[in-house]
Amino acid sequence: MAPDTSWGVRVDAAPGRYYRPMVELSGPGPADLVRHVAELLADSIHDGDGRAQAWSDYLIAVARLRDADDASTPDREADVADAWEALEPELPAAIRMPLVQARIVGQQLDRTATGAMREIGRAAA
Repeated sequence: MAPDTSWGVRVDAAPGRYYRPMVELSGPGPADLVRHVAELLADSIHDGDGRAQAWSDYLIAVARLRDADDASTPDREADVADAWEALEPELPAAIRMPLVQARIVGQQLDRTATGAMREIGRAAA
């Protein structure tokens, strides 16, 4: 079976600061999830439902945090966390894909993570 090159995996590590290496997955599954979330939010805004209100509350909280002074920053950060906590259950958080693609993605993730672990000196068991 030829590899599915529409999926990509890379190690995402920010050089120069403490940062746990992460694995970044790209391909049709994540792209579909992002588009689905955008469509849900757009439909909700047009319909004026609860998801739209939660999204609006989150946007307002983020804007207020950006404009916060040092004294109000902790309160604005708490507002953002609260707004996200209300919005998150309204959003899908799983990538769906056919089993054949899942197998290919799993193999790519395994190869990438194994290589990264070796490179940083923590070979997988």
